[in-house]
Amino acid sequence: MSPDDESQNMSDETNEQNFLTSNTSSSLAGALDALLDRLGADSTTAITGVFGEWPKIVGEQVAQHVTPIKLERGRLIVEIDDPSWATQMRFLEPQLVEKLNAATTSTITAIEVRVKRNPRNR
Repeated sequence: MSPDDESQNMSDETNEQNFLTSNTSSSLAGALDALLDRLGADSTTAITGVFGEWPKIVGEQVAQHVTPIKLERGRLIVEIDDPSWATQMRFLEPQLVEKLNAATTSTITAIEVRVKRNPRNR
């Protein structure tokens, strides 16, 4: 086998692996999106956009105190580390909803705030 033939075989194997990996990933993502759709949930793209880009979208100060925990039928449930942030979130909700919808493929209509439980107070 000549060096050119060997190089071509390696290239063909790499292309096949890339195709299989890409095809498997996209079919898995498609199947997951189909399942989420049947369950009435947001797509994986919407979920990863909101959760993956949270600090970038809402800003570092908000992200330090507010954590997204669930996206369900257009409602984003967030957890805050201090009750005083509940008032702040009510004030910021319209702007955050607008920013999140603009920056992701999600359609968020409301933000529900939950105060994080402090294990020391139990």
